[in-house]
Amino acid sequence: MTNNVNTDLRVVNGSTLYMPPWEAGNDKWGNMALPDVYAKGTAQLYPTGTIYRKGMRTFIYTKCHATYYGQSGTAAIIAGYLMECGATITCLANSVITGVAGASTIKVDIDNAAYAIDDLGVNSHAGGFLYVQMGAGLSLNVEGGCAPFQIISNTAEDGDGYVTFTLDGTLPVAYDTNSDVVIAEHPYAVVRHIVGDPYVMPAGVLLCTTAASNYLWLQTGGPTNCIHVVSTYEGDAAWCYVCHAHGGACQLVSGYNATTTLSSVVYPASMTIGWRYATSVIVGTARDDSICQPIFLTIFN
Repeated sequence: MTNNVNTDLRVVNGSTLYMPPWEAGNDKWGNMALPDVYAKGTAQLYPTGTIYRKGMRTFIYTKCHATYYGQSGTAAIIAGYLMECGATITCLANSVITGVAGASTIKVDIDNAAYAIDDLGVNSHAGGFLYVQMGAGLSLNVEGGCAPFQIISNTAEDGDGYVTFTLDGTLPVAYDTNSDVVIAEHPYAVVRHIVGDPYVMPAGVLLCTTAASNYLWLQTGGPTNCIHVVSTYEGDAAWCYVCHAHGGACQLVSGYNATTTLSSVVYPASMTIGWRYATSVIVGTARDDSICQPIFLTIFN
């Protein structure tokens, strides 16, 4: 069941705060006080996923992982580095138990032998997304797959391994046990610093030093500065303007050379998160900017 949170949209000194759609298990609905984006704390002040726009910059409210909030879960990470999305994706083949056409709920077997999830808790995936696809031979029907629904709430796993998800829309057709389900957690419920290989989307740039289980704002769009991942300070060439995510940090790479490598990393194979918007010279050869580069972020704007 959705609880609508109605707020007036106001612009104060170029700043606007946007509440996310209501989901169960989140908190601080309706707090429209303008935030200090450079502060962090253990107390939750806004629902995670709240969007704050200030001039050309965009920020999203989130929470640091309890363990992997810093490098290898030990050393804290300072402002200027990237955090990555802490959401996991789960693909469950032949897992629908009950999926009635026109219903806003769906019951799923999360103990599917091939892709089981252990002990899924109440509202663990609230705010995330769920997709359903009919089984083999049926998925090409006009409504064989449905658009991804946002999850409003979910029950805890019962004794049969079943979980009921409440969705923000209704199922277009009936789905049976041959149907597959893909679920993903809320992308900004929890973020972490990179652990191992960079398998996950960069969620935003830090504005303060991380701390375990602390709530904070990440910058996702507009002008910022990046800390380089290597000491050569890429950015001295005239065409070094594409900004990629690598290893929890930003890196500028020559935009016209798709095979550029540095420290054995092919940067154009990494996610593009923005563009250098200011240069040390307008006409002529750009100078090496050896501290940090001004970047126009495009993760979310």
